[in-house]
Amino acid sequence: MSAVAQNLGISQPGVSNALGRLRKLLGDELFLRTADGMQPTPKAAALMPAVSAALDQIRQAQA
Repeated sequence: MSAVAQNLGISQPGVSNALGRLRKLLGDELFLRTADGMQPTPKAAALMPAVSAALDQIRQAQA
């Protein structure tokens, strides 16, 4: 979470709180802690293409 927070430019508690809200909204854990680190759940993996496309649109709008 710390690396994600640094990448996003927000605090680690901010990332944890946002992830908690997303988990509740979507009814899924989204990421599971494993021996290899955090891994996306099947639902999170299925959402990735749509989220990526939305982020690309936001980046293009800022340009």
